[in-house]
Amino acid sequence: MQTLGIKSIAKGCANLRSLLFVFFFAASFIFLSCGEKKPKDLEAISDMLLELENLNYFPEDIYFRLPPPFYFDDSISTHKFDSINLNELLTNELMDSYNKQLREIENRKVDSTFIFLMSEDYLFNSCDICSIRPDSLLQNLAYLKFLPLVDRLVKGNLEPLLIDYYSFPQKGKYKLKSNSKFPDRTQLYNNQLDFLCGGEISISRFYHEKDIGVIYFDTTICPSDCGVGYLVLMEYRTNKWKIFDILIQHIS
Repeated sequence: MQTLGIKSIAKGCANLRSLLFVFFFAASFIFLSCGEKKPKDLEAISDMLLELENLNYFPEDIYFRLPPPFYFDDSISTHKFDSINLNELLTNELMDSYNKQLREIENRKVDSTFIFLMSEDYLFNSCDICSIRPDSLLQNLAYLKFLPLVDRLVKGNLEPLLIDYYSFPQKGKYKLKSNSKFPDRTQLYNNQLDFLCGGEISISRFYHEKDIGVIYFDTTICPSDCGVGYLVLMEYRTNKWKIFDILIQHIS
């Protein structure tokens, strides 16, 4: 009888040790998870995109709604051009192309729930070839506090960051979509897509310190050189990242 009691006590102690092990393992996991600092990049980019949407920085769709380029020949001087009606310069072929485009726009069916931005899959870490002009921050004394962050962005102190599209904090109508999920760029710019697209975008890592930060992004809305590079200065106010100012760095 005494032996049975000792065995029961020993079994109880073993169970207790197992429970204590599970408890300490779970507590350690929770502690490490809470202590791990997640990058603030996606949250800041989401806040930025929402503000850019409110400022109408991106088109709702990149479908070309303007007439095709009119035809010049060498006989038309600048003086003559000023007095010639635009329609007279449009050949029948170009007018047919333009009218076809209008019909395609009218008949095109798209899902307008979101406006997608064709994005690289990684936030790039270094901006040594971004044509950033640090002197553009010297035009206003209020910009000077961002200079150390811009220096870090140019040097690339962080690692590239893979964009997790599924957990991206969606706050507005514009949504990042991997360029690997887009059809051929020919379809993009002939706009044979069944969804709206606001163009192509490439975004840097978010370099920040306390309540200020900087992001650089390039965007383009045509198949050839027509891109713009922006340096976005941000401040953390009222529990979100707000745009302090936007400085154009290059136009191509």
